[in-house]
Amino acid sequence: MQHSNSLTISSSNNSVITSGDEFFLLLLNDAVVTLAGNIRVESGSKTAAVYVEKSRFILSENAVINSKASNLGIYCDDKGRVNVYGGSLNVSSPDSKDHYAIYAKNSSTVYIGDGNIKMVGKGDNVGVGGLDSTISIAGGKISIEGSPAYGLYSENSSVFVSGGEISAVGKSSAVGIQLLKSKLNMSGGSISATADGNGWGIKTEDDCELYIDSISPKIPVSPEKQVALPW
Repeated sequence: MQHSNSLTISSSNNSVITSGDEFFLLLLNDAVVTLAGNIRVESGSKTAAVYVEKSRFILSENAVINSKASNLGIYCDDKGRVNVYGGSLNVSSPDSKDHYAIYAKNSSTVYIGDGNIKMVGKGDNVGVGGLDSTISIAGGKISIEGSPAYGLYSENSSVFVSGGEISAVGKSSAVGIQLLKSKLNMSGGSISATADGNGWGIKTEDDCELYIDSISPKIPVSPEKQVALPW
């Protein structure tokens, strides 16, 4: 989609949009699209429900995206921007491969200020993933189930967490925030990681930088099967 002005897709009477095996939205060339109001999208895309490249996608109010068969819920590439101010993104992974509710790469940015990001299924599931990008969490809830499960997965990226709730539940392992060659600045929010095997609130690899001013780690239900943060 290429649009010279901002476009809002909304409904006042609980409308439902059903999309096939292609993208529900394909945003290119500075498009700005908001999904808002009482509208629900049922996406059958095998790639992503929404693709954002050099554009901006906003999810707000009571809007809902249900993505049942894709590898990605929202795919953000090449300086794309995703803002979640409300609503819900629900993704179900169809197999045991890598899956992301939101994935950003190549100098893209993801901001979550409110709303719900949820992912279920038997795959290697990630709530928000970033490669060479910026992820900011100020509110809302990220709830991920998988085998394993990651709330956030950051590679060579910057992560800012000032609020919100991150929850990861994994059959093999679970990580609230996974960092590889990344920077984390955390001044608020909470992290929960529950697994049959090992659980980590924050796990780092390969030259990461952490600045943590405030955090509320949730004590595991099964202490013998999890590792809580030491502070």
